[in-house]
Amino acid sequence: MSVPGERRTVRPDESSPSGIQADANRMSRRAGARVRRPVLGAVGALALVTLLVAGFAYLLGRTAKPSPLAPLALSWHPVSLPPDVGLGFFHSFALAPSDGNVAYTCVTPYDVNGRPVPGIAGGATQVWATHDRGAHWTRVADLPAPRADVSGCAITVDDLQSARALAFVAWSRPALDVDQTATYTTSDGGRTWQPLADPDSVETAQLATRGDTVFALRCCLPVATPHYGLFVSHDQMRTWRLIDGSVTSTGQVVLAFWVQPETGDLLVPGWDPSHDRQYLWISHDQGAHWAELPSPASSYFLVRWPALGRSFSICGVHNTAIGAGTSQVTSPDHLFCSADSGRTWEQRSVLTAPVSGPRVAAGALPSRGIFLYAITSGGDVLMADTRSGAEVLYRLVPSRVQWQSLGVVPGGAAVAIYVPAASGPGVLWGLPLLGANSGTIVDPRGRVFTTDYPDDP
Repeated sequence: MSVPGERRTVRPDESSPSGIQADANRMSRRAGARVRRPVLGAVGALALVTLLVAGFAYLLGRTAKPSPLAPLALSWHPVSLPPDVGLGFFHSFALAPSDGNVAYTCVTPYDVNGRPVPGIAGGATQVWATHDRGAHWTRVADLPAPRADVSGCAITVDDLQSARALAFVAWSRPALDVDQTATYTTSDGGRTWQPLADPDSVETAQLATRGDTVFALRCCLPVATPHYGLFVSHDQMRTWRLIDGSVTSTGQVVLAFWVQPETGDLLVPGWDPSHDRQYLWISHDQGAHWAELPSPASSYFLVRWPALGRSFSICGVHNTAIGAGTSQVTSPDHLFCSADSGRTWEQRSVLTAPVSGPRVAAGALPSRGIFLYAITSGGDVLMADTRSGAEVLYRLVPSRVQWQSLGVVPGGAAVAIYVPAASGPGVLWGLPLLGANSGTIVDPRGRVFTTDYPDDP
């Protein structure tokens, strides 16, 4: 048997040990060198065994017991908002989903209680915009007042085009009533706005434009329908066509959608309220036909947005509900991710963390628990833990099995939003909220924070 590290060549006529040794002696004399006997010393053997054992222990330690990741404290920076913007509704502040540097906000002449807002004259709704992450704000336009008592506004920014947006105004406490709302559209970053010609414009929660095709998640058409529908327009939003019938005919409700910029493929999660489970559907022809994708049992899904490459990167989480009603807390028990539009799935480690962060009054955040939060441009999975009342962020990078804490979102009861950036790993915005049960109103003091999303550890 040969010894590791020894190189030997045996000719057919020298197969016996004596023949081998004789040939070695002849070669050593010819070369004037000392013959190296084919025997490994005891010290060398012990060293080799020790090295092998240490190597296997290292490999096992890497796979079975990875080193924990130290918490990472993010450097959040305060951002000022335009005057009185905090008196509006939460959705009066909107980020561009494709560019973390761009944001819009609007201010109405009356607040939610019907009181005049100081500095807002003439009854027009002011629209402000920033293109440098809140360092500077520009009053880009005043929306013409459909009535004098406008008291609510909301902004929806196009998922794929940061210069395109919709502004939704209401002249009573916002309600889903077509007689009390009006919608305006811009395609130049808010400098000019036109009333939406569609007479049934009520509320648009999501918008995405690809070429001459506009997709939108709109509520509630007809008015008696208490949920959103997915529509498409080919004439600059003058007319719309409902395209999610194949999904909703199964009893599911469409809650969101994603457009693949290169192919135009549509992906939607359909929520089955009877089983509180979501399913994934895909269309390759702008919603004319839909196919259900194989997917693990999940409470909800998130997709990396904007969709990069030619496939959707998706993660789904199954949550366990603890408690009931307003005290209900959710905790993830399974996490699955797919990088190929749902054709194959990989199970990832779930986040298990002790309750941490400063205690905040109950009800300050809309819900309590651990939630799948976002998928970053680099493929990191983000989760938010709101069990303490504050929001603590965690991430799981693709090459790791352990979660890393990114600390607490500043501002007490606050929510964070991840947005991709034109370059780099992205931007986090922290939006503080008011007190208990006010999860729809921005802090009136205008305390908003931003930070660069950190590179992989």
